[in-house]
This record gives sequence, C-alpha cells and structure tokens, in this order.
Amino acid sequence: MQQFALSASFLQRAGLTVFFAVILSSFLAWPSYSSLIYHIIQTLLFIVVMLIFVFEWRRLSHWRCLFSLGNKRAGTLLYGTGVQASNISLSKKAFICPLVCIIFLQVSKSGEQRLLLVWSDMLDDTAYRDLCRLLLSHQ
Repeated sequence: MQQFALSASFLQRAGLTVFFAVILSSFLAWPSYSSLIYHIIQTLLFIVVMLIFVFEWRRLSHWRCLFSLGNKRAGTLLYGTGVQASNISLSKKAFICPLVCIIFLQVSKSGEQRLLLVWSDMLDDTAYRDLCRLLLSHQ
C-alpha cells in the first residue's frame, strides 16, 4: 500500500481563482438600470460572492489529505487532522494527464461517490509519477 500526503498547491489555488473570475465576470453582463434597488441587489450579490471567495481561499490554505492506495483498488482517505479515515475503492477509470489526475472514489461504508483531484504540484515529481503508475495499473 502506497501513501500520498496531499496539501494545497499553486495550481489548485489558480483553479479556484479562475473559477471565481468566471463567476465575477458575469456581473459585467448584467444590464444597466437606474433603479436603486437593482444596484443594491447587484452590489450585495457581488459582496457575497467576494466573501465566499475569501472564505474558500482561507479554507483551501489549510487543506490537507492523506491518500493511500493498495494493489486491490482499495485504500484509505483521510482529510484534515483528527478525522476518521474512510475506506475507499476506485469506482471508475482515473483520468491521468501531466497536469492533474482525476480519481473517482467510492466510500466503502456509505457507497458515496467522491472525486479527488490531484494536481501535479501537490506531490513531488517522483510521488506524482508513482501515483500515475499505480492508477494506470488498476485500469
């Protein structure tokens, strides 16, 4: 069984920034009205989106994950500290490219489907290659 310690990365933060940039650009498409209530609603929505972005950025800064995977398509997933480890298995074929691995997981107890994005800069080069090889061997 191989373990991979994941933490927040530059590419993960860049993805979050691009996502919120697309959402914030939608404010440019709003028509211009001279109504005060319309401008108040638009301003409040903009502030709410910015607050959500700041909250998610801070949450992402503290994000940690310990992921282990064995030879039988099964392993464990642990988010944060002091949280119970979840027994998981690979549910679908993983998408692997040089920038990101998209891993489809299923929690053993509840049957819940999860998606784990592993960006290439979350791990050192050797560990990222080992993860890719391990995922390719399970396909």
